[in-house]
Amino acid sequence: MRGRDPALWFIPELIGSGDLLRSGSRARVPNPGQPATAAVPALASLREAVVLPLWPLWIGAFFAPRAARPLLFAGLAWIALVALMAEAGFSGEPRYALPGAALVAVAGGAGLVALTATRPRLVGALAAAALVIAAAPKLADLPDLRRDQAWQRGLAADLRAVIARAGGRDAVLACGRPYVGMLRGPLLAYHLEIEKRRVGFFPRPPGTEFRSRISPSAPLEPPATFAPRARVGRWEIRAAC
Repeated sequence: MRGRDPALWFIPELIGSGDLLRSGSRARVPNPGQPATAAVPALASLREAVVLPLWPLWIGAFFAPRAARPLLFAGLAWIALVALMAEAGFSGEPRYALPGAALVAVAGGAGLVALTATRPRLVGALAAAALVIAAAPKLADLPDLRRDQAWQRGLAADLRAVIARAGGRDAVLACGRPYVGMLRGPLLAYHLEIEKRRVGFFPRPPGTEFRSRISPSAPLEPPATFAPRARVGRWEIRAAC
């Protein structure tokens, strides 16, 4: 339904953010470290996309059977499109290249299976060993990934509690503009039931600071500017009404 009615793409955005084209404009404001901030964004985007499939699957992609080649070409085209969009100012993050990388991986897997048909035992054992070696570093990162996801869940849960401790939504908004650390604007806007554009990142009085760490090892943001008001879990509120 949404694809058939252009209004469904734009009207909810206007209601939610107050800007008809906010998603498109925000997507062209990259965060630090994204490919769009590199000297050659397209190359940076391609470098990050290439490491998404395990490297043995790229080898298998060269031997993809005819039936799997449409998937391979579609995946490569998707990755190239994300790189071109990075050159045009969009972030170029690997998460956007992930669907294309998945198609390449499927085609590469089919290619490895086709290779094993020549000498099943030897080639199959080599392919399995290569996949295990390539996957090992990614598997080692899983505990950190789970830790970060648990932290993000805690941020959402604690934010609701700290707003209540500060007197509730109306009391917070009566104090002035709310401020929060980067990448937490939508979260704060949702919990305060306000438009995203009303959330700031560089505190100036009057207002309320919602300080937190984006990850367990990150610094508290934004910088402490106002007087302490409340603290719950992962959040600290400072205010200058």
